[in-house]
Amino acid sequence: MSVHIIDNIPFKNSLLKHFAFHDIKTQILSLITTKIPEIQKLKLNHELTEIVCNLIENLSGDDDKTKKQELAVEIIQTIFSLTPDEVVVIKQQVEYTYDNNLIYKIPILKKYWGYIKSWITKRFL
Repeated sequence: MSVHIIDNIPFKNSLLKHFAFHDIKTQILSLITTKIPEIQKLKLNHELTEIVCNLIENLSGDDDKTKKQELAVEIIQTIFSLTPDEVVVIKQQVEYTYDNNLIYKIPILKKYWGYIKSWITKRFL
């Protein structure tokens, strides 16, 4: 059986959501681990938790706040090896971030402008 067959079969419903969240998780992990130096010093930092939550909000099209919170905790757990007590702290930080509207949703026009600008830069410069 060829692996190329799966490229032609579209994902639907729960499989599509699972794939989308896994893709978001991979993107955020690579972004954070490459862009933030000495990340291990920021283990329980609330600003890092807030950045992860903002990235999830702006990369995800899903409106389910609970799934986004679980994904944020999962991403931070993947970056750091957390004890059960630290997981509770991270869950509280994520919940606090969502409950107090500390999430900034980037407007669609600004996103499209960023895509166009990066495409022009790659294409012509």
